Amino acid sequence: MNSLSLAPEPDIGASRSAASGADVDEIFHLPIADDAWTDCSFSILLTRLSETRGEALELINRRYAWRGYGSDHRLSGRHNETTFCARKCDQLIGTVTLCADSDRGLAVEATFPEEMKFFRRKPNARLCELKKFAVDYNDDSKRILAAMFHFVFIYGTENFLGTDLFIEVNPRHIMFYERMLGFQKVGGLKTNTSVNAPSQLMWLSVERIPELIAAGNNRRNRHSLYNYFYNADQEGWIIDEMRLRGLAAYRLAAAE
Repeated sequence: MNSLSLAPEPDIGASRSAASGADVDEIFHLPIADDAWTDCSFSILLTRLSETRGEALELINRRYAWRGYGSDHRLSGRHNETTFCARKCDQLIGTVTLCADSDRGLAVEATFPEEMKFFRRKPNARLCELKKFAVDYNDDSKRILAAMFHFVFIYGTENFLGTDLFIEVNPRHIMFYERMLGFQKVGGLKTNTSVNAPSQLMWLSVERIPELIAAGNNRRNRHSLYNYFYNADQEGWIIDEMRLRGLAAYRLAAAE
């Protein structure tokens, strides 16, 4: 369990395009939880190509429509938003977008403006949110979700140094985010007018994430998604590769 194969060394950058710039996807071949590190059937992409974003949007609209949330959603592509896609055997199976705070604010503020004001008053607050989350469930769903969320958490920590992470969810999903990822409810239910559905604001203190990962590595909570997160060695390889590719802006700037 939780072992890192060092022979051969992980080749997580092997499929990166030779071209560089904003018009190529960044591809990371990774294991899922306890799989061998050299198993390259699973990958996570930082989506930049319109083709990949189109695939992600198709999945979002299909899954949202199935839940009754409409089928005309968009990915804005703003500079402060990063959309991640998970693939297994070349099939897109999950996507989520991480949004850092900007002068436009965060999407959750449209439904929860007063609640968010409280967090904005905190000293040195740096707010982020997760949105446009969709996944095709299968037998590996927990491990796939864990790999995707852990990768997003690493990327967010390396780039945004966020202090508070938010997500807006339908009430039927509250227990999942509480038990699986340690989010806490903020305030009561409101109506999200964009999908005409009840909504709950949920919050996770970023400084708690390492503690939750450590507890997951020790299997302290059988319900937790953190049980399937990467171990410290694997996380270190991912961070090193992000820095090698220049995908860790704040940490790199601080080190210079």
